[in-house]
This record gives sequence, structure tokens and C-alpha cells, in this order.
Amino acid sequence: MNIRDLDFFIKVYERRSISVASENLFISAQGLSNVISRLEQELGCSLFNRDRAGSVPTACGEAFYKYAVNTKLEYDRMITEIEHLSRAEKGVIRIGYSFGVMSGLQWNSQ
Repeated sequence: MNIRDLDFFIKVYERRSISVASENLFISAQGLSNVISRLEQELGCSLFNRDRAGSVPTACGEAFYKYAVNTKLEYDRMITEIEHLSRAEKGVIRIGYSFGVMSGLQWNSQ
């Protein structure tokens, strides 16, 4: 299991459909189904009941979703902090401004 697998699971859970999620993720439905099957095998339980109407989460899928979302949020926070620290070590800062705000300021050189 990796972060990408969690992203894929979360998308299927939220869309309630492997085919819809696969379109959103720009991968084949078969590839996404394989990821979900691999997760189910690793966890030892079914994450979804699949039928023509879509993918309905099982009790295991409901529990896994809570952990997957929290894990993904923590991962994203970690990456953001590490990137920030990396830029600070290199002496890089990011400056952003809105052109409209800056054009409204008057600079007095006297």
C-alpha cells in the first residue's frame, strides 16, 4: 500500500463508482479495480460491494476511509513542511502579490 493507493481508494469511496473515479484519475477502470483488489487482499477484507449501481463501502471500507483520509492529510502536511524547510535552507522565499493592489500604491521617491 502506498499514498497513491490511498488517493485512489478515497476517490472511489467519494464517487461511489470505480468507472467515475477512474475518469477523474485518468486511469483505466480495470487498473483502478486492480488497485482496490490489491488493497482488499492486503487488508483481508472487502472495501466495497460492487454492482451495476456502483461501489458501496462495506463496514471495513467505512473504517478504512477514515484512516485513509487522516493519513493522506498528515502526508500532505509533512510534504508541505519539508518543502518549506528545504526552501528555507536554500535561502529561497516566495513572494506573491496582486497586480491590482500593487498598482494602487503610490511610490514617493522624495
